[in-house]
Amino acid sequence: MGPAVQDIWLLTYSPDKEEREAALDELLNSYEKLRHFDDNELDCIEALRGLRIVYYASWIAKRWEDPNFPKLFPQFLDYNYWAEEVETLERLIWSL
Repeated sequence: MGPAVQDIWLLTYSPDKEEREAALDELLNSYEKLRHFDDNELDCIEALRGLRIVYYASWIAKRWEDPNFPKLFPQFLDYNYWAEEVETLERLIWSL
């Protein structure tokens, strides 16, 4: 129902830009054997990554009162966790 890029963007993540681009090229070549991919959708990848970070943090925060969540996500209250998340979001914003 959504854009095709929504199906593939998570599969191509790598901190290394060259590795990420190679994975994306390989995936798109395979994808296009089955159906057309609109290259304009590639512009959405970084925004989708940012949304995932925000939604994931929100999901944890909404369930924090569940006794299992502090056990499963102890880093959620740490300064370093949030510093890394904010830094990642800043990099994403600057890349848009």
